[in-house]
Order: sequence, then structure tokens, then C-alpha cells
Amino acid sequence: MKIFFHIALCCLCLFAACIPEPVDIDIEQAEPRLVVSSQMLNENLVLINVSRSFGALEFSEQEEDSLSDDFLAQILADSARVVLTHNGLSDTLPGIGQGFYLSFNTELVENELYQLAVYDSATGLEVFSESQVLRPAVWDSLAYEFQLETFSLFDTSFNDTTLQLRVRFEDFSDENYYMLNAYRLSQTDQTRNNFLLGQEGPPTFIYTDQLYTAPLITDTLTYRDFRPGDTVAFALSHISRGYYEYLSTRERSGTSIFANLLREPVNFPSNVEGGYGFFNLHIPRIQVRILE
Repeated sequence: MKIFFHIALCCLCLFAACIPEPVDIDIEQAEPRLVVSSQMLNENLVLINVSRSFGALEFSEQEEDSLSDDFLAQILADSARVVLTHNGLSDTLPGIGQGFYLSFNTELVENELYQLAVYDSATGLEVFSESQVLRPAVWDSLAYEFQLETFSLFDTSFNDTTLQLRVRFEDFSDENYYMLNAYRLSQTDQTRNNFLLGQEGPPTFIYTDQLYTAPLITDTLTYRDFRPGDTVAFALSHISRGYYEYLSTRERSGTSIFANLLREPVNFPSNVEGGYGFFNLHIPRIQVRILE
């Protein structure tokens, strides 16, 4: 028995000797950059969001459900100068808080090119981008109905109401891309934490006409966030290929900027010089329905 004890002790010592000493690794963090996104609230209102990039190690110190004010102040660019330029006319967008800037005065003209310039006085960072306004999309029809779904869990039954939306819109010639959004007009404002965590409301649906052969694109969509009595705006937009690819990548990786840290790294398409994100302008065609 002593022989086996000594053999086991020697093996343990050899194994311990093979364990390497811990090595401190200093990973150089990427330089911070501005992140830009755009959204059309209607045909006249342009909403630009400006934030700052951050590292995964910085986020690891935060709790998703209790983001500190200091961390939010670090990534939300509230002190930026945001300027939209078209045909030699410039519009400086006023800030409305939490990194959002709103344009009331920029008239969108079909097939015209617009420039976006952003300068963040807090960091000295600046970015530039361009976007061409495409021909507006054309609705053909829009109809909906509510469906009551029942499911059981153990001995308890649950009911869930979903909205089934049937849409049909014109497909232009050549290669085209489209986007469909829905907004509950009576919905209260989301908190900034909910926006950052990806709780942005109804999903965005995107289309490429390469998957369709008919002159009209038809689809049936399901929404779980709407209820009878809601007033909802359905916005159909004709978008660029670059913006379609950006939205498609975001859809695969998750809408939350924080959720992306938990997934496989994704290289997002971008048209922002010196920064990240995507700047896109389009003329949405909006239909409003009071759901019954």
C-alpha cells in the first residue's frame, strides 16, 4: 500500500508542477467612437440617436436591470452638435435628451442626397454620413383581425390575444427593399433602460423583392403587443440595400445593444465615416387604425 501511496503522491506532485502560473493579460480596448442611428417618425420628423461605443469589460460591471446613471451618461451623447444638410441648406437638430436629436425642418425630397455631420463636444469625436431618399413605397391593402389563442400549462389554461395583420404593397421594378413598422400611438414613453435593453415594442419586418415574383408583395404578420382599442400607425418604407443589410444583421444578432455582448461577435454594416451605426432617410407611408 505504501508503494501505491508514494506513486500517487509523485503523480500529484508532477501534475501540480505542470500547472502554469497565471499570466496577467492586458487587452487593449478599442478606441471609443460615436454610434449613429436614424428613425423617421413621419414624413417630416427625423429622429437621430447619438451614443458612444463601449467595451465589454465596461459593461460587465453593470447590471442589466439597474444601469448606473454614470454609465448611461458615459454612453449617451447629450452634448453633440447634429447637422443635416441638403442642397446647401443646413438644419441643426435640437437635443431632446438621452442622446436623441429631432429635426422639424428638414424637407425630404425624393431621390435627393442628404448629409449628416455629428460633433460630440464632450469627447471631440465626429462622424459623417450620407443617405439618398428613395421613392416612397405604395400601399395596396391593409387588413387585420384579432385571434384568441388558448394554451395549457399543467392544470391551468391561459388565453393570449394576437393581432393578425394582412398587408399587400406594390413592388417596384429592379432590385428593391422595404420595411414595415407598427407604433401604438397611445403608448407611454419607454424608459431609457428599456430602450437600451431592446424592449422597443413591436418588431420591424423587412423585405427583399428578390424573394417575390408577383408585382405585389403579400404577407401576414403576427403582433402580440396590441389590444382592441389601441390606435396604431403602420408605416411602410422603401429603403436602401445597405440599410436592409444592417437591419437584417441586427435582427440576427438581437435588437438590444447589450444582448449583442452575449452572442457571437457580429460585424455590422455601416455607412458612418469615423464611427458605427447606420444613417438612413426614407419617406414612410403611414396608415392609422383604431383596432376593434
